[in-house]
Amino acid sequence: MSNYDFLSALKKGHTEALELLYKEYWEILYNDALIRTQNEDVAKDIVQEIFISIWEKRDNLNIKESISGYLHQAVKYKVINFFRNELTADIYHEEMLFSQDLEVSSDQQILTKELQQALNQAIDEMPAKMRLIFMLSRTEQKSIDEISLELGLHKQTIKNQLSIGVKVLKKRFSYILFLVLLLFC
Repeated sequence: MSNYDFLSALKKGHTEALELLYKEYWEILYNDALIRTQNEDVAKDIVQEIFISIWEKRDNLNIKESISGYLHQAVKYKVINFFRNELTADIYHEEMLFSQDLEVSSDQQILTKELQQALNQAIDEMPAKMRLIFMLSRTEQKSIDEISLELGLHKQTIKNQLSIGVKVLKKRFSYILFLVLLLFC
């Protein structure tokens, strides 16, 4: 069938012309798309889109070259569009992930700074002995035995002071822990 006869039959809505074109070129176009994309599903989709496009645009279809040349050009452009869209999507996703990481990181830094300031203030408000015991235990990582020897206090006194200090902080920061869980979990 010549280009003219084929186009004429398509423009008249003869599905037989499309079926003939499909049978003759599907495998060739599929292999062309597969070589270019290295993905069977994408290659099938590209070829399917080409045939759908031909049918939908049959009234305005103007093929000046050979049908084979037209179809191979169509594969080429569909493949280019596929990779352009994939690249755009990848860049968009990377930017979104990167910006989310920055936002979370900034939020975490701000929250960490605020929590540290609030913690320091709460520790500063502890009674002097409790504050000293708490700082030796938590910031200097000293054991109860080491603190007991250094301060000359009974081990049970150290344990009691640490226990009370932790309870005070838990009570004071329970709402902050709730906020942290809401924001970051």
